[in-house]
Amino acid sequence: ENETIYKVYPSAQLSRKLEPEEYLAIMSNNLMEGEPLRIEGLKRVMVPNASELIQKFDEHCVAKQHKVGIIYQKFGQATEEEMFCNNDHSPAFKEFVELLGETVTLKGFEKYRGGLDTCHDQTGEKSIYTEFKGQEIMFHVSTLLPYDASDRQQVARKRHIGNDIVLVVFQDQN
Repeated sequence: ENETIYKVYPSAQLSRKLEPEEYLAIMSNNLMEGEPLRIEGLKRVMVPNASELIQKFDEHCVAKQHKVGIIYQKFGQATEEEMFCNNDHSPAFKEFVELLGETVTLKGFEKYRGGLDTCHDQTGEKSIYTEFKGQEIMFHVSTLLPYDASDRQQVARKRHIGNDIVLVVFQDQN
């Protein structure tokens, strides 16, 4: 199995500018246990914007853990407030979230928690979690997060779902 090894070597730690072959030797010594990195056949490539390309690459580190928000929208609901105030859900929504992963008890949960409380049930008692191809996903399901009857905007629910990179809105039929 191939895997990407990512390590930053700060230039401030270098006493002089190194040749590409010297960088490869350093990487070979630091990254490879056993078989050395083979550098024969590698050629120097001159690219005018290489620094910019490397910087863009560095900014895109590959994550193995993800948070995904799931909001339940009942038939006829049109506002964010209505959707975030849903405490129950339909059998179709239940079936949908069960397809996404397993229902886990948060208290004592030891895998990726996606920012949810696993000690005091402050972010609910259960959530949906899955592992897929080496990736861990914690789903922030709106109806499983705590509901506060005195808060029409459900800020606690939005705090989690609003910070998720991916958001799925499940729209129920009548």
